[in-house]
Amino acid sequence: GDKHETTLSMMHLEQEKLNQKLKEFLEAKAIFESIDFEKNNTKVSLGSLVLANDVYFLISVSLPKVELEEKTIFAISPQAPLAQKLIGRDLGDSIEVNQLNYTINDLE
Repeated sequence: GDKHETTLSMMHLEQEKLNQKLKEFLEAKAIFESIDFEKNNTKVSLGSLVLANDVYFLISVSLPKVELEEKTIFAISPQAPLAQKLIGRDLGDSIEVNQLNYTINDLE
């Protein structure tokens, strides 16, 4: 009896965790799909692809890094400290995050 109830309880907890992760994924997917990646920005904003110090950052939702055409792209959420410093900046601007200096070399 007790082993069965404990197993059921653990399965229920695991199911709740998975449901929460699914909810978070679906919310992130909805945000990502709502971003207009075609607009041309003169300043860094949501949907911008930023080249800073030879590293590409996509301001969107937090995702695993992507390898594309021999380039690594890090998708970061607007709430990330680096994104918060980048948003609103122009091409050529420099920022500092965690004692690292970043210069915006390209902006798409």
